[in-house]
Amino acid sequence: MLNVQTIYPAFMGEVNKFGIGAPCVFVRLSKCPLRCYLKTKGMLCDTPEALEGKSGSPMNEWDILEAVDSYGYNLICLTGGEPLLQDVSELLRLATLKGYHVAIETSGCVGILPYRHFRNVSFIVDYKLPSTGENLRMKYNNYHLLNEDDFVKVVVDDEDDLENLKTFASSYLQYSKTNLAVGVFWGSTITYQALMQYMHTDEVLSSLGIKVYLNMQTHKMAVLYDKYKDEATKLVVPREL
Repeated sequence: MLNVQTIYPAFMGEVNKFGIGAPCVFVRLSKCPLRCYLKTKGMLCDTPEALEGKSGSPMNEWDILEAVDSYGYNLICLTGGEPLLQDVSELLRLATLKGYHVAIETSGCVGILPYRHFRNVSFIVDYKLPSTGENLRMKYNNYHLLNEDDFVKVVVDDEDDLENLKTFASSYLQYSKTNLAVGVFWGSTITYQALMQYMHTDEVLSSLGIKVYLNMQTHKMAVLYDKYKDEATKLVVPREL
């Protein structure tokens, strides 16, 4: 039995093994132990209703998969809250037996080792930088357990975050088998244009021996585009980007 916040069809909006835009079913579980917070922006969580775990509904694994089946997609995004606060072993076992692929989005504060043996299960593991206030909660062994199908996701806010990112990546990701994805917080002092230039030219990131991706949160950008589409059609994108 799992405490489920919501189940709904969507498209993968961030980096993952199957590509941005891949159709999937989101299974959002309730409760998260983290309270990510920036002094300049306040609470960072985009699903605060899932933090406490009080608004979810108990569902057994078969009922969850019956709901997933109704949408006709073969990819499940298991997210939260923090999905690994609950024992998802039976859900993963049944989902993979039924032929589903599962992408797990986890905050990095819970160990992934109990679920590493499942086939057709990939991980998107956050690394919370010190600026979020939750850096000390990270389970650093997670990053050594990742493979070429997995991603480490980092979101930066300022120049200090970029320096901390390089320290983390060179210590835990250099010559590993995984992938690194970097994005910026909405309203950050670092623009996406500046981040792209930084990723092109920084010697530390380029020497890691792994693939480094830009993470754009396209699901949020799609909403903004629809809202401001008249202005967006007038934008001129510099060729160098």
